[in-house]
Amino acid sequence: MSSARVCRWLGGALGALLGLLLLATTMLSAQAQAQALIPVELGAQVSVPLGSEFEVLEDPAAQWQLDDILRAELARQFRVPGSSGSNFGYSRSAFWLHARVHLAAGAPERWLLEAANPTLEYLDVYVVTPAAGVVDAQHGAGMAKFAQRAVAHRNHVKPLQLQPGVDNELYIRVASRLNLSVPLHLWQPDALWQKDQLEYALLAAYFGVLLGLTAYNLLLYSFIRDRICLSYSAFAVAMGLIQASISGFGAQYLWPELPEFNTLVLQSARALVSFFALLLVRDYLSTARRMPGFDRVLRVMAGVWALAFVVALVWESRMFNLLGAVFSLFSLTVVIALGIQGVRRGYPEARYFLAAWAVMATGTVVFALHN
Repeated sequence: MSSARVCRWLGGALGALLGLLLLATTMLSAQAQAQALIPVELGAQVSVPLGSEFEVLEDPAAQWQLDDILRAELARQFRVPGSSGSNFGYSRSAFWLHARVHLAAGAPERWLLEAANPTLEYLDVYVVTPAAGVVDAQHGAGMAKFAQRAVAHRNHVKPLQLQPGVDNELYIRVASRLNLSVPLHLWQPDALWQKDQLEYALLAAYFGVLLGLTAYNLLLYSFIRDRICLSYSAFAVAMGLIQASISGFGAQYLWPELPEFNTLVLQSARALVSFFALLLVRDYLSTARRMPGFDRVLRVMAGVWALAFVVALVWESRMFNLLGAVFSLFSLTVVIALGIQGVRRGYPEARYFLAAWAVMATGTVVFALHN
Protein backbone atom coordinates (compact mmCIF):
# COMPACT_ATOMS: atom_id res chain seq x y z
CA MET A 1 0.00 0.00 0.00
CA SER A 2 1.44 3.41 -0.99
CA SER A 3 2.21 6.12 1.55
CA ALA A 4 -0.40 8.40 -0.07
CA ARG A 5 -3.15 5.83 0.39
CA VAL A 6 -2.05 5.24 3.97
CA CYS A 7 -2.36 8.97 4.66
CA ARG A 8 -5.83 9.08 3.06
CA TRP A 9 -6.96 6.14 5.21
CA LEU A 10 -5.62 7.73 8.37
CA GLY A 11 -7.03 11.16 7.53
CA GLY A 12 -10.52 9.84 6.87
CA ALA A 13 -10.62 7.66 9.97
CA LEU A 14 -9.19 10.39 12.19
CA GLY A 15 -11.65 12.94 10.78
CA ALA A 16 -14.60 10.70 11.62
CA LEU A 17 -13.29 10.14 15.14
CA LEU A 18 -12.70 13.85 15.71
CA GLY A 19 -16.21 14.59 14.45
CA LEU A 20 -17.69 12.23 17.02
CA LEU A 21 -15.55 13.78 19.75
CA LEU A 22 -16.67 17.29 18.74
CA LEU A 23 -20.32 16.29 18.80
CA ALA A 24 -19.98 14.63 22.20
CA THR A 25 -18.06 17.61 23.61
CA THR A 26 -20.74 20.00 22.39
CA MET A 27 -23.41 17.93 24.08
CA LEU A 28 -21.45 17.71 27.32
CA SER A 29 -20.81 21.44 27.41
CA ALA A 30 -24.51 22.36 27.43
CA GLN A 31 -25.26 23.94 30.76
CA ALA A 32 -28.31 23.12 32.84
CA GLN A 33 -30.69 25.90 33.75
CA ALA A 34 -30.06 27.56 37.09
CA GLN A 35 -31.90 25.90 39.95
CA ALA A 36 -31.95 25.97 43.71
CA LEU A 37 -29.88 23.61 45.84
CA ILE A 38 -31.86 20.44 46.58
CA PRO A 39 -31.51 19.33 50.22
CA VAL A 40 -30.62 15.68 50.77
CA GLU A 41 -33.08 14.00 53.13
CA LEU A 42 -31.59 10.96 54.89
CA GLY A 43 -34.03 8.50 56.39
CA ALA A 44 -34.32 4.75 55.98
CA GLN A 45 -32.04 4.62 52.91
CA VAL A 46 -28.77 2.74 53.15
CA SER A 47 -27.14 4.59 50.22
CA VAL A 48 -27.71 7.99 48.62
CA PRO A 49 -25.87 9.18 45.47
CA LEU A 50 -25.05 12.88 45.51
CA GLY A 51 -25.68 13.54 41.84
CA SER A 52 -27.37 16.92 41.33
CA GLU A 53 -27.81 17.59 45.04
CA PHE A 54 -24.79 19.87 45.35
CA GLU A 55 -23.54 23.21 44.06
CA VAL A 56 -20.03 24.11 42.95
CA LEU A 57 -17.61 27.01 43.32
CA GLU A 58 -14.34 27.13 41.36
CA ASP A 59 -11.23 28.48 43.11
CA PRO A 60 -8.90 29.35 40.19
CA ALA A 61 -5.92 30.11 42.45
CA ALA A 62 -6.57 27.07 44.71
CA GLN A 63 -6.01 29.19 47.83
CA TRP A 64 -9.39 29.65 49.53
CA GLN A 65 -9.98 28.11 52.94
CA LEU A 66 -13.29 27.18 54.56
CA ASP A 67 -13.54 30.56 56.32
CA ASP A 68 -13.31 32.26 52.92
CA ILE A 69 -15.99 30.02 51.45
CA LEU A 70 -18.40 30.77 54.30
CA ARG A 71 -18.21 34.51 53.68
CA ALA A 72 -21.38 35.86 52.08
CA GLU A 73 -19.68 37.25 48.95
CA LEU A 74 -18.24 33.82 48.04
CA ALA A 75 -21.20 31.78 49.31
CA ARG A 76 -23.42 33.60 46.81
CA GLN A 77 -21.21 32.48 43.93
CA PHE A 78 -21.97 28.75 44.31
CA ARG A 79 -23.82 27.38 41.28
CA VAL A 80 -25.59 24.11 40.57
CA PRO A 81 -23.38 22.30 37.97
CA GLY A 82 -24.44 21.71 34.41
CA SER A 83 -24.61 18.42 32.53
CA SER A 84 -20.98 17.59 33.36
CA GLY A 85 -21.94 17.21 37.03
CA SER A 86 -18.94 16.61 39.24
CA ASN A 87 -16.48 15.96 36.39
CA PHE A 88 -14.18 18.99 36.03
CA GLY A 89 -11.68 17.43 33.61
CA TYR A 90 -8.04 18.51 33.84
CA SER A 91 -7.86 21.77 35.79
CA ARG A 92 -5.38 23.74 37.87
CA SER A 93 -8.27 25.07 39.96
CA ALA A 94 -9.55 23.70 43.22
CA PHE A 95 -13.30 23.11 43.40
CA TRP A 96 -15.60 23.46 46.39
CA LEU A 97 -18.77 21.34 46.48
CA HIS A 98 -21.62 22.17 48.84
CA ALA A 99 -24.54 19.92 49.78
CA ARG A 100 -27.21 20.39 52.46
CA VAL A 101 -28.04 17.20 54.36
CA HIS A 102 -30.93 16.76 56.78
CA LEU A 103 -31.57 13.73 58.98
CA ALA A 104 -35.16 12.53 59.19
CA ALA A 105 -36.52 11.36 62.53
CA GLY A 106 -34.89 8.08 63.50
CA ALA A 107 -32.27 8.21 60.75
CA PRO A 108 -28.77 6.98 61.67
CA GLU A 109 -26.28 9.73 62.45
CA ARG A 110 -23.14 7.91 61.26
CA TRP A 111 -22.57 7.79 57.50
CA LEU A 112 -19.68 7.18 55.12
CA LEU A 113 -18.95 9.60 52.29
CA GLU A 114 -17.32 7.85 49.31
CA ALA A 115 -15.51 9.71 46.54
CA ALA A 116 -15.28 6.97 43.90
CA ASN A 117 -12.15 8.25 42.16
CA PRO A 118 -8.97 6.68 43.58
CA THR A 119 -6.75 9.09 41.63
CA LEU A 120 -7.94 12.20 43.51
CA GLU A 121 -4.93 13.89 45.10
CA TYR A 122 -6.61 16.29 47.55
CA LEU A 123 -9.95 15.85 49.29
CA ASP A 124 -11.02 17.91 52.32
CA VAL A 125 -14.43 17.42 53.95
CA TYR A 126 -16.17 19.77 56.42
CA VAL A 127 -19.51 19.51 58.20
CA VAL A 128 -20.98 22.84 59.32
CA THR A 129 -24.19 23.43 61.32
CA PRO A 130 -25.92 26.77 61.92
CA ALA A 131 -25.55 26.65 65.71
CA ALA A 132 -22.26 24.86 66.30
CA GLY A 133 -20.28 25.95 63.25
CA VAL A 134 -17.66 23.49 62.04
CA VAL A 135 -18.40 20.16 63.74
CA ASP A 136 -16.11 17.99 61.59
CA ALA A 137 -13.03 18.63 59.43
CA GLN A 138 -11.11 15.90 57.59
CA HIS A 139 -8.16 16.26 55.23
CA GLY A 140 -6.08 14.09 52.93
CA ALA A 141 -6.62 11.88 49.90
CA GLY A 142 -4.28 10.39 47.32
CA MET A 143 -1.24 12.36 48.50
CA ALA A 144 -1.37 10.74 51.95
CA LYS A 145 0.00 7.30 52.77
CA PHE A 146 -2.64 4.59 52.72
CA ALA A 147 -2.23 3.88 56.45
CA GLN A 148 -3.29 7.47 57.17
CA ARG A 149 -6.71 7.04 55.60
CA ALA A 150 -9.65 7.16 57.98
CA VAL A 151 -11.17 4.10 56.26
CA ALA A 152 -9.03 1.42 54.60
CA HIS A 153 -10.61 1.45 51.15
CA ARG A 154 -9.43 1.64 47.54
CA ASN A 155 -11.61 4.74 47.07
CA HIS A 156 -11.50 7.78 49.33
CA VAL A 157 -14.00 7.23 52.14
CA LYS A 158 -14.64 9.69 54.99
CA PRO A 159 -16.72 8.84 58.10
CA LEU A 160 -19.34 11.49 58.90
CA GLN A 161 -21.16 12.09 62.19
CA LEU A 162 -24.20 14.14 61.18
CA GLN A 163 -26.30 16.17 63.59
CA PRO A 164 -30.04 15.39 63.93
CA GLY A 165 -32.70 18.09 63.73
CA VAL A 166 -30.58 20.64 61.83
CA ASP A 167 -29.28 21.24 58.33
CA ASN A 168 -25.80 19.75 57.98
CA GLU A 169 -23.90 21.87 55.47
CA LEU A 170 -21.40 19.60 53.74
CA TYR A 171 -18.42 21.38 52.14
CA ILE A 172 -15.94 19.36 50.07
CA ARG A 173 -12.74 20.75 48.53
CA VAL A 174 -11.09 18.75 45.73
CA ALA A 175 -7.96 19.34 43.64
CA SER A 176 -5.75 17.12 41.49
CA ARG A 177 -3.16 17.22 38.73
CA LEU A 178 -5.02 14.32 37.13
CA ASN A 179 -8.63 14.04 35.97
CA LEU A 180 -10.82 15.84 38.51
CA SER A 181 -13.92 13.67 38.61
CA VAL A 182 -15.70 13.46 41.97
CA PRO A 183 -18.57 10.93 42.03
CA LEU A 184 -19.94 11.19 45.58
CA HIS A 185 -22.09 8.71 47.50
CA LEU A 186 -23.35 8.52 51.08
CA TRP A 187 -23.44 5.01 52.55
CA GLN A 188 -24.40 3.17 55.63
CA PRO A 189 -21.29 1.12 56.62
CA ASP A 190 -22.90 -2.29 56.05
CA ALA A 191 -24.22 -1.28 52.62
CA LEU A 192 -20.80 -0.08 51.49
CA TRP A 193 -19.23 -3.31 52.74
CA GLN A 194 -21.74 -5.39 50.75
CA LYS A 195 -21.10 -3.38 47.57
CA ASP A 196 -17.37 -3.82 48.04
CA GLN A 197 -17.58 -7.61 48.03
CA LEU A 198 -18.58 -7.77 44.37
CA GLU A 199 -16.24 -4.97 43.26
CA TYR A 200 -13.19 -6.41 44.98
CA ALA A 201 -14.02 -9.89 43.68
CA LEU A 202 -14.26 -8.63 40.08
CA LEU A 203 -11.04 -6.64 40.38
CA ALA A 204 -9.22 -9.60 41.92
CA ALA A 205 -10.45 -11.83 39.07
CA TYR A 206 -9.31 -9.26 36.48
CA PHE A 207 -5.80 -8.93 37.90
CA GLY A 208 -5.59 -12.69 38.40
CA VAL A 209 -6.41 -13.34 34.73
CA LEU A 210 -3.94 -10.64 33.65
CA LEU A 211 -1.20 -12.16 35.79
CA GLY A 212 -1.97 -15.64 34.50
CA LEU A 213 -1.86 -14.55 30.84
CA THR A 214 1.44 -12.76 31.44
CA ALA A 215 3.02 -15.80 33.07
CA TYR A 216 1.66 -18.11 30.34
CA ASN A 217 3.11 -15.98 27.53
CA LEU A 218 6.49 -15.72 29.24
CA LEU A 219 6.55 -19.49 29.67
CA LEU A 220 5.54 -19.92 26.04
CA TYR A 221 8.32 -17.61 24.92
CA SER A 222 10.89 -19.68 26.82
CA PHE A 223 9.97 -22.63 24.57
CA ILE A 224 9.15 -21.20 21.14
CA ARG A 225 11.09 -17.88 21.20
CA ASP A 226 8.31 -16.04 19.36
CA ARG A 227 8.66 -12.28 19.96
CA ILE A 228 4.91 -11.77 19.98
CA CYS A 229 4.80 -13.53 23.36
CA LEU A 230 7.19 -10.96 24.82
CA SER A 231 5.23 -8.07 23.28
CA TYR A 232 2.00 -9.38 24.76
CA SER A 233 3.54 -9.91 28.20
CA ALA A 234 4.98 -6.40 28.28
CA PHE A 235 1.63 -4.95 27.14
CA ALA A 236 -0.22 -6.89 29.85
CA VAL A 237 2.16 -5.73 32.61
CA ALA A 238 1.83 -2.09 31.53
CA MET A 239 -1.95 -2.41 31.35
CA GLY A 240 -1.97 -3.99 34.80
CA LEU A 241 0.02 -1.08 36.24
CA ILE A 242 -2.31 1.56 34.90
CA GLN A 243 -5.41 -0.37 35.97
CA ALA A 244 -3.96 -0.86 39.45
CA SER A 245 -3.50 2.89 39.70
CA ILE A 246 -6.96 3.77 38.33
CA SER A 247 -8.77 1.20 40.49
CA GLY A 248 -6.99 2.08 43.75
CA PHE A 249 -5.53 -1.42 44.10
CA GLY A 250 -2.03 -0.07 43.61
CA ALA A 251 -2.29 2.49 46.42
CA GLN A 252 -3.85 -0.10 48.73
CA TYR A 253 -1.71 -3.16 48.05
CA LEU A 254 1.32 -2.43 45.84
CA TRP A 255 2.70 0.99 46.90
CA PRO A 256 0.78 2.06 50.06
CA GLU A 257 3.81 3.98 51.39
CA LEU A 258 4.44 5.85 48.12
CA PRO A 259 1.43 8.07 47.35
CA GLU A 260 3.33 10.07 44.71
CA PHE A 261 3.98 6.85 42.79
CA ASN A 262 0.29 6.55 41.91
CA THR A 263 0.38 9.81 39.98
CA LEU A 264 3.67 8.85 38.34
CA VAL A 265 2.25 5.53 37.18
CA LEU A 266 -0.83 7.17 35.70
CA GLN A 267 1.25 9.71 33.79
CA SER A 268 3.82 7.25 32.44
CA ALA A 269 2.01 3.90 32.13
CA ARG A 270 -0.27 5.15 29.36
CA ALA A 271 2.83 5.72 27.23
CA LEU A 272 4.10 2.24 28.06
CA VAL A 273 0.74 0.65 27.23
CA SER A 274 0.63 2.44 23.88
CA PHE A 275 4.27 1.64 23.07
CA PHE A 276 3.94 -2.09 23.72
CA ALA A 277 0.51 -2.18 22.05
CA LEU A 278 2.05 -0.87 18.82
CA LEU A 279 4.85 -3.44 19.04
CA LEU A 280 2.22 -6.14 19.55
CA VAL A 281 0.27 -4.92 16.52
CA ARG A 282 3.41 -5.01 14.34
CA ASP A 283 4.23 -8.56 15.43
CA TYR A 284 0.66 -9.89 15.23
CA LEU A 285 -0.10 -8.61 11.73
CA SER A 286 3.48 -8.84 10.38
CA THR A 287 3.19 -5.29 9.08
CA ALA A 288 6.89 -5.00 8.16
CA ARG A 289 6.37 -7.69 5.50
CA ARG A 290 2.71 -7.24 4.57
CA MET A 291 2.03 -3.49 4.91
CA PRO A 292 5.31 -1.56 4.97
CA GLY A 293 3.55 1.82 4.64
CA PHE A 294 1.57 1.25 7.82
CA ASP A 295 4.62 -0.26 9.45
CA ARG A 296 6.60 2.96 9.03
CA VAL A 297 3.78 4.89 10.68
CA LEU A 298 3.67 2.41 13.58
CA ARG A 299 7.42 2.68 14.15
CA VAL A 300 7.29 6.47 14.27
CA MET A 301 4.38 6.39 16.70
CA ALA A 302 6.13 3.83 18.90
CA GLY A 303 9.13 6.16 19.01
CA VAL A 304 6.90 9.06 20.06
CA TRP A 305 5.40 7.00 22.87
CA ALA A 306 8.86 5.91 24.05
CA LEU A 307 9.84 9.57 24.23
CA ALA A 308 6.57 10.39 26.01
CA PHE A 309 7.36 7.78 28.66
CA VAL A 310 10.72 9.41 29.42
CA VAL A 311 9.15 12.88 29.50
CA ALA A 312 6.37 11.69 31.84
CA LEU A 313 8.97 10.58 34.39
CA VAL A 314 10.42 14.07 34.74
CA TRP A 315 7.68 16.51 33.69
CA GLU A 316 4.31 16.83 35.44
CA SER A 317 1.89 18.84 33.34
CA ARG A 318 -1.85 18.87 32.72
CA MET A 319 -1.13 19.88 29.12
CA PHE A 320 1.03 16.77 28.75
CA ASN A 321 -1.89 14.64 29.99
CA LEU A 322 -4.26 16.29 27.51
CA LEU A 323 -1.82 15.82 24.62
CA GLY A 324 -1.36 12.21 25.68
CA ALA A 325 -5.12 11.64 25.58
CA VAL A 326 -5.34 13.15 22.07
CA PHE A 327 -2.40 11.11 20.78
CA SER A 328 -3.92 7.96 22.32
CA LEU A 329 -7.02 8.51 20.19
CA PHE A 330 -4.85 9.10 17.12
CA SER A 331 -2.90 5.90 17.78
CA LEU A 332 -6.13 4.00 18.16
CA THR A 333 -7.39 5.42 14.87
CA VAL A 334 -4.25 4.20 13.11
CA VAL A 335 -4.60 0.71 14.57
CA ILE A 336 -8.29 0.45 13.61
CA ALA A 337 -7.49 1.62 10.07
CA LEU A 338 -4.74 -1.01 9.93
CA GLY A 339 -7.20 -3.71 11.01
CA ILE A 340 -9.72 -2.67 8.36
CA GLN A 341 -7.02 -2.80 5.70
CA GLY A 342 -5.99 -6.25 6.91
CA VAL A 343 -9.59 -7.50 6.61
CA ARG A 344 -9.87 -6.05 3.09
CA ARG A 345 -6.71 -7.88 2.08
CA GLY A 346 -8.11 -11.13 3.44
CA TYR A 347 -5.69 -11.78 6.29
CA PRO A 348 -7.49 -14.39 8.48
CA GLU A 349 -6.22 -13.04 11.81
CA ALA A 350 -7.22 -9.46 10.96
CA ARG A 351 -10.91 -10.11 11.73
CA TYR A 352 -10.13 -11.21 15.29
CA PHE A 353 -7.67 -8.35 15.62
CA LEU A 354 -10.26 -5.79 14.51
CA ALA A 355 -12.97 -7.16 16.82
CA ALA A 356 -10.65 -7.04 19.85
CA TRP A 357 -9.43 -3.52 19.11
CA ALA A 358 -12.98 -2.28 18.48
CA VAL A 359 -13.78 -3.18 22.08
CA MET A 360 -10.65 -1.36 23.28
CA ALA A 361 -11.51 1.62 21.05
CA THR A 362 -14.92 1.94 22.66
CA GLY A 363 -13.41 1.95 26.15
CA THR A 364 -10.66 4.39 25.16
CA VAL A 365 -13.08 6.91 23.61
CA VAL A 366 -15.44 6.73 26.60
CA PHE A 367 -12.51 7.19 28.99
CA ALA A 368 -11.15 10.15 27.00
CA LEU A 369 -14.54 11.87 26.90
CA HIS A 370 -15.01 11.23 30.61
CA ASN A 371 -11.69 12.93 31.34
